[in-house]
Amino acid sequence: MFKTKDLVVIALISAISYLLSMLVVFRMPQGGSITLYLVPLLLAAFNDKFRNCLLIGLITSLLQIVLGGYFLNPVQVCFDYVIPVTLICISGYIITRNNNNILTNILGFIIACVLALLSYVCSGMLFYETPFVPSIIYNATFFVPTIIINLIIILIINKPLSKVYPK
Repeated sequence: MFKTKDLVVIALISAISYLLSMLVVFRMPQGGSITLYLVPLLLAAFNDKFRNCLLIGLITSLLQIVLGGYFLNPVQVCFDYVIPVTLICISGYIITRNNNNILTNILGFIIACVLALLSYVCSGMLFYETPFVPSIIYNATFFVPTIIINLIIILIINKPLSKVYPK
């Protein structure tokens, strides 16, 4: 069972992430954008429990789908929303469990981002009929800057916020 405090944190992180996804720095013509929505997800990934992170990823992706996502079919939705967002949320657990080492968390985040990018690329190939290399180029154009910007911000704010983040 989830404690009330966990549910409140899950709801807040998911809502903040969705709101930050609406603040677009740059939008690609066929979908995808540079935003700061990964910051709260990374804060959770680096500091929270696995099941909370998993639920945050699922709720955030559902918010993105329901409140403005592009829906072709359920498999496309999984490749474009559920898989990438959930991978980012559990990135703190991809390498090791409950390790507060920031370098290990960053390595887990990078692996999760590569897997998320592959999910976007597969979606581009399967549902938008884009060849492999152009799909990588298109998706990397918005996702790599998003990763870099969000990682820089989380590295700056994680240490002070991890002291007050409920574990």
